[in-house]
Amino acid sequence: MQVAAPRKSGVLRLFHFATALSYSATWLISKVSQYRQPRSHRPICSGGRTRDPEVHKIGLMMSKLLVDCGNCGPDFNSIRRMVSSNFKASVVQTHGLEDTLETLRTRKVDLVTVNRKLDRDYSDGLEVLKAIKADPEVGSVPVMLVTNYEEHQQASVDAGGVLGFGKLSIDDKKTRELLEPYLSE
Repeated sequence: MQVAAPRKSGVLRLFHFATALSYSATWLISKVSQYRQPRSHRPICSGGRTRDPEVHKIGLMMSKLLVDCGNCGPDFNSIRRMVSSNFKASVVQTHGLEDTLETLRTRKVDLVTVNRKLDRDYSDGLEVLKAIKADPEVGSVPVMLVTNYEEHQQASVDAGGVLGFGKLSIDDKKTRELLEPYLSE
């Protein structure tokens, strides 16, 4: 007598499908993400050129650099999309004061945007702005606070920052005009 193998429950089949899908998505993201990273982190071959000549051409066009500190992934991507579509500039994401200062010391940065509340630990972005402005080595780099609140924008300007923009106005003409002095060629 032959016994049939027990059927997997619907939940178990769904779990296996989701696991396989997750592994596929992770592999795809790892392949695509190398072209979304800053030029200094892309894979290179001899001569300092990226493996893909088209990516190298694009990288050469990006002469300005914006460092975006403390925004979550979707907000960072909105800022990156807006900046790269309106200016010949690239955008690098940092998450706190330490990695922002490291980036400022190792790369030529034209502008820093700091979220009012940092995504990683919800600390105050104004404190990051003040620390950058107080650092004699990198304090001359313009810093904008990203917030929709006028009182926080004013506190940012009072602390030595430049007038910034809010997330609700990322695609507005006024935001592009605020960024123009720092990111235009």
